[in-house]
Amino acid sequence: MKASDVGDDALIVCAANGRRELDLGRDVHALLGLVFDRIDLDGAVRHIRLCVATRRPCFLSTPNVNFVAAAAHEREFRGSVLRSDLSVADGFPIVLAARWMGLGFPSRVAGADVFERLQQGGRSADRPPIKLFLFGGPPGVGAHAAAQLNAQARGFECVGHDEGGFGDIEAMSSHDIIERINASGAEFVLVALGAKKGQAWIERNRTRLHAPVISHLGAVINFAAQSIERAPPWVRRMGLEWLWRIVQEPQLWRRYWSDGRMLAGTLLTRLLPWSVRRWLHVLPSGAAQAPQFRVDSVGASQSVFKLSGDWRGDADQKTLRLTLATLLRTGSSVEFDFSASPALDSSLLGLIAVIDAWQVSPRAVRAATVTSRALRADVRAYGAQHLLGSGS
Repeated sequence: MKASDVGDDALIVCAANGRRELDLGRDVHALLGLVFDRIDLDGAVRHIRLCVATRRPCFLSTPNVNFVAAAAHEREFRGSVLRSDLSVADGFPIVLAARWMGLGFPSRVAGADVFERLQQGGRSADRPPIKLFLFGGPPGVGAHAAAQLNAQARGFECVGHDEGGFGDIEAMSSHDIIERINASGAEFVLVALGAKKGQAWIERNRTRLHAPVISHLGAVINFAAQSIERAPPWVRRMGLEWLWRIVQEPQLWRRYWSDGRMLAGTLLTRLLPWSVRRWLHVLPSGAAQAPQFRVDSVGASQSVFKLSGDWRGDADQKTLRLTLATLLRTGSSVEFDFSASPALDSSLLGLIAVIDAWQVSPRAVRAATVTSRALRADVRAYGAQHLLGSGS
């Protein structure tokens, strides 16, 4: 089910502080331990422009293979992606893995491409430049990037920059720093602190920042400052931008080698067995039934959704999502009971994963109800084993 199927407001749950949203209309999918929105570059750019124009909060995450590797071992880092408002596949191997699983991702959506498209959009009376604040980056790079962007006088107007220093997250989150960013009138805060630190800084400060759009786009600040040259378009189309980066930054080869080994292991141990099981029709027992759900109340503020039947592919999730939105809006926590062994795919697992990351407790899935070996294997194949608890 896509957001266009019903009114936008019906599927949006707002936090009490108004600075976070849970959008249950997202076309989001569980894959490789994270979630990804099935969206192309044009769609991502339109979404960000809409968020700027309406001041709707948007924490943009751009997971690549390095994100996948880090998320496999670091719960908080994984959570930062699951709690983002838009998560795009910034990695050609991720797009290939999605296509292997039959998800039909249209293309890679690199954070650098999103930034470039916004910058190339130009400015006019109908489309003023997006006010940009640069936070982080190597010494001097932010100032140079700001000067370059403002000299071009196109889609961005850089209204400030701050190197952030080399302290911990708390030191970089002082009242003075946040107030300086807010006072600039920024509409887009670009963070460049390294993926783990950058995502953690955004998580720490997203509700304190007034800018509607926030994203960690590490290398982009170097590209904007022209201190590092980005790969030509033909290299990107071939999926070889990683090789171009290694030529310019030789120290990156260790990271790419480690990440590549991890991804190869995942393909061989999870995605390939999943393909064989599907070919042999080894499916959860619910695959032969129509999709259904039942809601049971447990106390005054806890609801349990018991799923049964086949929720894969074209299964209509509209009523389920509307019911979830209504309950979450009242402050109720939700849990999913899989004891009827429903057949699930990346779409429903992606939805459950973002709900699990949204609510503090309890966990969204009652792990003890996942007794079907076929269902458990499917959950692991989509990289959603964290929903079953640690060690699953």
